[in-house]
Amino acid sequence: MNEQGIFTAAEFAHLNYEAATADFRAKRAAGMHPGAIVKAWRDMPPASSAPTSDATMPDVTDTPILLARHITGMELGIWLQRFRAAQTPAERRAVLARFVAECPPPPAGEPQP
Repeated sequence: MNEQGIFTAAEFAHLNYEAATADFRAKRAAGMHPGAIVKAWRDMPPASSAPTSDATMPDVTDTPILLARHITGMELGIWLQRFRAAQTPAERRAVLARFVAECPPPPAGEPQP
């Protein structure tokens, strides 16, 4: 997670890598700042996730896409269409993860279009 600017990664080295990475990406997709994620993990580290059925997974919203001011209107429409075409919470999470990977927000302090 050092590539994400999390320099306290050694503090969380004992965690399950896949679970921590998935939790980090989900929190970033929801708009959570990396420092807030670190603070949250200090209070409650992510569990080593066993596969969870869609029935027990909370659903996700398209809010991170809707609030993205760094993409064009056309891109917004494409991402919303992808998100809304996903039929399960797991598929919607995958769309959000892809959105964050392909359209990362600009660094703090830089002007947005």
